[in-house]
Amino acid sequence: MARKPYPSNVQEQAHALQDALKEIDPNLKIGSFDLGHLATSTSQARAALVQAQALDIQQDEAHESLHNANAELWDVIKRIRNGIKGIYGDDSYEFEKVGGTRVSERKAPTRKNRQAAAQA
Repeated sequence: MARKPYPSNVQEQAHALQDALKEIDPNLKIGSFDLGHLATSTSQARAALVQAQALDIQQDEAHESLHNANAELWDVIKRIRNGIKGIYGDDSYEFEKVGGTRVSERKAPTRKNRQAAAQA
């Protein structure tokens, strides 16, 4: 991610600057910028932050909901496959059709040579 073109505490700095300008001279104008412009920019940034935080919460809730829905869906899939396996057998065409691996198509587990394992 690209580096942000502003410090991470920019809003705190803006509030501190507002307080300082109020003490120095509330009517101070630097070019076209004055205390009102700073206050407007600060409030817009604060509103954007609040909105972004609310969207982050919504996104977290949506991800949690998705996680729960997928976990429930996976449970349903496993139950249906196990039902088909129980009815038609674990080497049936029907079991393969619902996503299971037929016993006749499974690879035999490979065994390590005991001598090679002992030397290692």
